[in-house]
Amino acid sequence: MVIISILLICILLFLVVYLLYNRFCYFSNRSIPSPPIPSILFGHLSDLWSAKSYSEQLRKWTRQYGSVYGLFEGTRPVYVVSDVTFIEEIFVKQFARFHSRRMSLINRVLGKERFNVLSANTSQLWKKQRKILNPTFSGAKMRRLLPTVDTCVNIFIEKLSQTKDGTIFNIYEIYKRLTMDVICKFRILL
Repeated sequence: MVIISILLICILLFLVVYLLYNRFCYFSNRSIPSPPIPSILFGHLSDLWSAKSYSEQLRKWTRQYGSVYGLFEGTRPVYVVSDVTFIEEIFVKQFARFHSRRMSLINRVLGKERFNVLSANTSQLWKKQRKILNPTFSGAKMRRLLPTVDTCVNIFIEKLSQTKDGTIFNIYEIYKRLTMDVICKFRILL
């Protein structure tokens, strides 16, 4: 009886290791570069959590592995893409083929009624939301908005030129003001 239970445990352990190995070979089987996996439980998340800046770590890996590479969130493979033409191809030109998204933790907690166009996980929901949004971003409305944005950006550049050379300041605050300026002036136009 003891031998059978030890044998079952060994088979189960071998099966788990085999499945994890196959899972972590996902990118190498597809000839996609990937950083070495530091943790079987967390994948590359442990590297990202311990990094000083999440985006800096991704930028470092992009310089090292190229504009398309793979990471693991736990045991889930995730593509990291920084090639703008490739992203445009997926999100604009062939979006009907790539409509479904992984359900985020926030959407699982809040429920399906809180899905937005970026987190829609079915093609019907995505098409419904795009149908509602498309008239908002028509070419005519964007052209109407251009002079307003141009005026706000000129004010933004004027504020930047008023800073003294070598002075350290928080540009994020000025960007927030620029965004709010554009939004408020556009609301007046509507």
